[in-house]
Amino acid sequence: MVRMDAPVRVWLFGTPRTSGASMPLVSAQRLVALLCERPGAEWGRAELAQLLWPDASEEAIRSRLRTALVQARSVLGANAIAGDKQSLCLDPSGLEVDVWEAKALIRRANIADDPGKEEAALRQLLAVACRPYLAGQSGDWIEGAQRRWRQRTTDARFRLAEIAEAEERWGVAAELVEEILEDSPYDERAWLALLRLSSRRGTHVEVCARMDLASQKLRGMGARFSPGTLSLADSVRSGKLYPTSLPPLQGDMASRTLSRMLSDGPEDALLFLGSDAFRTEVYREPVVAADLLERTLATTLGHSESRLRCTLLALVAHSVLQNHGRARELATEVLEHDRNLARRRGAATMLAFAHFQVREWDLAYRYGEMAVDLAAQMKDQTGLHLARAQVTAFDWHQGRYEQALASYTAIQAELEPVAEQRARLGRAVIAMNAGYVHAILGDLDRARDSIEASIHLAALADHPSLLALALPALGALEVLLGGKETGAEMLARGLGIALRQKDERSLQIGLEWAAWALAALGDGASAQATMVLVGDMRAQSSHARSPFELRFAEIVSSAAGAAEPDPTWLLLRSRRRLASAMIDRLAEAAENRSVG
Repeated sequence: MVRMDAPVRVWLFGTPRTSGASMPLVSAQRLVALLCERPGAEWGRAELAQLLWPDASEEAIRSRLRTALVQARSVLGANAIAGDKQSLCLDPSGLEVDVWEAKALIRRANIADDPGKEEAALRQLLAVACRPYLAGQSGDWIEGAQRRWRQRTTDARFRLAEIAEAEERWGVAAELVEEILEDSPYDERAWLALLRLSSRRGTHVEVCARMDLASQKLRGMGARFSPGTLSLADSVRSGKLYPTSLPPLQGDMASRTLSRMLSDGPEDALLFLGSDAFRTEVYREPVVAADLLERTLATTLGHSESRLRCTLLALVAHSVLQNHGRARELATEVLEHDRNLARRRGAATMLAFAHFQVREWDLAYRYGEMAVDLAAQMKDQTGLHLARAQVTAFDWHQGRYEQALASYTAIQAELEPVAEQRARLGRAVIAMNAGYVHAILGDLDRARDSIEASIHLAALADHPSLLALALPALGALEVLLGGKETGAEMLARGLGIALRQKDERSLQIGLEWAAWALAALGDGASAQATMVLVGDMRAQSSHARSPFELRFAEIVSSAAGAAEPDPTWLLLRSRRRLASAMIDRLAEAAENRSVG
């Protein structure tokens, strides 16, 4: 008998069971699972019956539903499932469900403000969802839910591996990736991560041999790894990837030595901080890099080769951090005093971007074309294509969509055979931008395909920060194309990345994509309020909407219909509170509009 003074615990991972009583009927287990998908929401009896017994007669359905409902109420409590002849509704009070706990942990991880909290939430998630959802059962909606939960736990392991890798816990990261490969032996994303880690750990020979075997088996099934993944494997096999990585103890020693350089011999620090090896760290830790570079520049004078290299890397760091005022100062210094064509081209590219960000179009085009001319002088074909891609971005932001797509197609064809890192990253950015353009032109399928390709290329280029822009777009497109819960989760992950990286521009753009998804899910009032709040955020950061983004805002407003902005939503002035509320609202709206 159910104890009314204690919550009833429901387990849906593994064999469904409850703490109240046994639930031997599979039909009752499935009914409880479906009702738990949308707690508090009204289900039509006909909708439930179609999902539970799609091929049964009407008479059989009535009998089976009545029997399943009697057993479900006996284990959850007599008042847990309310309803009439037309509908049923699960009252979530007095219930504790492992699936609800798992979803709450996903949301907690998405909005965590530091890696430690995020890691704790993801570890708890893996403990809760350690067994398959509705283990051993089948059916269209069940198998769909099982795939989604496998993907959620896979994504959790990937993110835990990224956190461990960032903290140089190579062994922990490798174990997590190995767990993914146990379940999905041909997962390209997992092989990419394992290749990177093996290069750092010195186990690349064994990992490359294993991948060769997996590749042979895949070819035997009529499939193959992508050319980019195979190219990366070749780089690792030859020892070219991450040749300068330091073990943790050596890294600590290098850090102490650099600190002494900054105080005792800043000219020596210029040589180290201006090196190609340090450039990678600028992208990985732009805040720390900017501080080190600025301290060194402040204690040195002149325009020596090493100081100009540091000036350019400081410019890179400030560009990543959206510090456009300081970026313009540094870029101007490079262009005035540096005769090196490569550094001048880099400065022109970033100066063009800085002016683009504040919508100074004439200056953006001026410096963008300067970068094109400098790349041509250098006879650097890859650099030339990338510089042209930047100018193309200005074109589509100005509303020249078809022209931009034609340009991107030509540039992608030129870059595709190029294996170097900057070409991979350039292709990732171009694919994402092309996806944005396809979306505003209404071709959502092509937009989704393009942004999916961008995410894959970003993985090849080991550039996770691009996910802060690509994931929300892909999530919104999934929602618009019918994948409501999957899309909501992608949006949550993307917004979480932007929050953790303190990337204001990516957060603004991600929230606008999220508003479009929210409007499509029927919450026009919150969508309209989000666009108002993002407009305020843009004004504060001098990141006004371009003609493309004004058209995007019109599309969102049209999708929201005649709804007025939700006044309570307009009170969410904190970035974190707005993103957190958006993540929760998307999840609620998606769950209330679909089975899962």
